[in-house]
Amino acid sequence: MFINLSRYAKNLVLVSATIIVSSILLLGANTLSNINAQSAEEINISVDSTNFAPLTLDPNANQLKVIVAYETVDPQLVNTKINGVMEVIAENGTLVKISSFPNGFDLAENGRIQFASSFADDAMQSATANIVLMDLNKTDVLSNAVTTEVALNQTDDASASGS
Repeated sequence: MFINLSRYAKNLVLVSATIIVSSILLLGANTLSNINAQSAEEINISVDSTNFAPLTLDPNANQLKVIVAYETVDPQLVNTKINGVMEVIAENGTLVKISSFPNGFDLAENGRIQFASSFADDAMQSATANIVLMDLNKTDVLSNAVTTEVALNQTDDASASGS
């Protein structure tokens, strides 16, 4: 069956079909990019243990240690140098200190990393640590974030909540 359309009608059908196909392609590309953005965690981390206590050499200063367990999801990151950041926050919500590794560290398939931060505030009775793994330059986040709260003179195993 042959339909005889005018030149104007043919152009209208062609333009409409082009718009529809282009819209479908753009919508599909945008959806794929959103899916990739949501699954950006290339390393999974969890708190293994914590310790918050006065320093033995300086009783007027405290040290917070957090050991983080990790598993590398992206195999391309194994044997590369990355970094990690720990924010220490006081009970009143004040940021006390930000710590990271001066030269980064080599990432394995899985393992443990110790974060430690010392500060001269002997009145602080508890602290919150926010930890995330990042690229070596500390510009791109590579892991989920974990948060742990620790009281002075308290040692805990697996006392974190994922964020």
